[in-house]
Amino acid sequence: VYCAAMNDTDAFLAALKHLADKEKRGFQQRVSAGSGLTDPYISNLVTGKKSNPSIKAMKGIASAIGISVSEMIALGVELSGPKGSAFPALSVVPARADLDNLPDHEIRNLLHMTEDVLRSKTQFREALRENIKSFHYAVDCVDDLRSLKGAVREHEGTISEMKEEIKQLKAKLLEGG
Repeated sequence: VYCAAMNDTDAFLAALKHLADKEKRGFQQRVSAGSGLTDPYISNLVTGKKSNPSIKAMKGIASAIGISVSEMIALGVELSGPKGSAFPALSVVPARADLDNLPDHEIRNLLHMTEDVLRSKTQFREALRENIKSFHYAVDCVDDLRSLKGAVREHEGTISEMKEEIKQLKAKLLEGG
C-alpha cells in the first residue's frame, strides 16, 4: 500500500500531467486519437479542469500511452513521493515484521479474499489484477537484483586479484624480466 494521501485517480492524473509536460507537442492529440476521447477532454484532465475520469477513460488513455492503468498510477505515486529514493512511493511504508511469519490460516484467508475480489464484477477486480502482476514483477526484480549483487561481489574480488597480478607483471616488465 502506498501513501494514503493520494488516491488512484489523483495518481493517474499526476502521471498524465507529467507525461504531457514531458512530451509537450502532440501528446494530447496522440492520446485523444488513441483513446477515442476528445482533445478538449484530455486537455481538461491534463490542466486539472476535470478530475474524475471513468475507469474506461483511464484504460483508454493508458492504452494510448502504451502502459497499463496501474503503471500510470504507480508513476503518479512515485512522482509525488519523497525525492532521492529509488522507490519513493514505497519508502513511506514502514516494514512490517509481523508479516514475515504469517500463519497458514491467515495466508489462506488473504488468498480467499483476493479470489473474491478477482471474481467480483467491480472496478476493483482489474485494479487488483494489475497490482498483483506489478507486485509479482517487482518481487522477481528484487530477487534478480539480489542475485546480480552477489555476482558483482564475486567479480569484484576477481577483478581486484587481476589488478594485483597486472601490477606485479608491470613491475616485472619494468625490472626487465
